[in-house]
Amino acid sequence: MKNKKLLIVEDDEVTAMNLRFSLEKQNYSNITVAYDIVSAKNKIALLSPDIILIDISLNDTLDGIDLADTIHKNNAIPFIFLTAHTDEDILDAASKTEPYGFIVKPFKPSAVHAMIKMALYKHAQEKKRENDQKSLALLIPFAELYHFDMENCQTFYNNEKLNLTKSENLLMQLFITKLGSIISFDFLIEHIWKNNKGTEYSVRTLVWRLRNKLPTDIIKSTFGIGYYIEK
Repeated sequence: MKNKKLLIVEDDEVTAMNLRFSLEKQNYSNITVAYDIVSAKNKIALLSPDIILIDISLNDTLDGIDLADTIHKNNAIPFIFLTAHTDEDILDAASKTEPYGFIVKPFKPSAVHAMIKMALYKHAQEKKRENDQKSLALLIPFAELYHFDMENCQTFYNNEKLNLTKSENLLMQLFITKLGSIISFDFLIEHIWKNNKGTEYSVRTLVWRLRNKLPTDIIKSTFGIGYYIEK
């Protein structure tokens, strides 16, 4: 926890300091305190904390909920509410901002520490799932056992990256973007040899090299027109 940046948003100075001292005893060393919503927004922008503890009632209002709503909409930062409230309407309004938990005052240091650990773990798992989903969305399956990584312009067979040159992977990318459609010699020359030095012979040579590196014969030709890979 030493490297985690923690922001406490609490308008009561005594409560904020007690919370800070109790967390320092739990080996938190990077703690910042904000006493109002304006200061909190500035510190969030400046410090990009890893987690935020927010008092629901700031300056005798529900500004804590407003701040949490702003964080939820604009920042990918987990937050936990500090509250002395048991009013169902207030708790329901706070819950709509999707906090990672509630800490009821008066709090126990061990409970705060456990809640923070749980929130950080949950947030890390959510980010991992989100990144995995993004990666999968950029992996285009084709033919049998092949897929193409659109983000990194790389070709895989049976989950093993193929050792292709930049031009060969670019050729594969063009095939994937027009999967099932014939790509003409002119189109390939224009998109691979942008300096206009490519020729039909250049295309045939590149396709020949690529075919020799692929584990299976998936590139089809249409005589005198171009090449394609079937869907």
